[in-house]
Amino acid sequence: MASPPADRKGVLAEEGEVSGGLEATESLARVSRACRGRTEAAQASSTASEVANKNRHQIRDDHLRSWPSRRSWAKPSSKVQGWGR
Repeated sequence: MASPPADRKGVLAEEGEVSGGLEATESLARVSRACRGRTEAAQASSTASEVANKNRHQIRDDHLRSWPSRRSWAKPSSKVQGWGR
């Protein structure tokens, strides 16, 4: 089998390079999408953590604010229990 003319060799070489470049581009696009997904997941996780922390503080503050009123309710309750004795 005779070898292809020089022009044909150049075209075949170029096609190989283009094909390799397209494969590399697709590969980079897949990696980019995966990283973007991980970044979004990390941001969502961070936001959820911040919200949970804020809620924990709010619950603690509300609990501490309500504590004096609970103590005032506990005193009459203990008096009522004493009446039954």
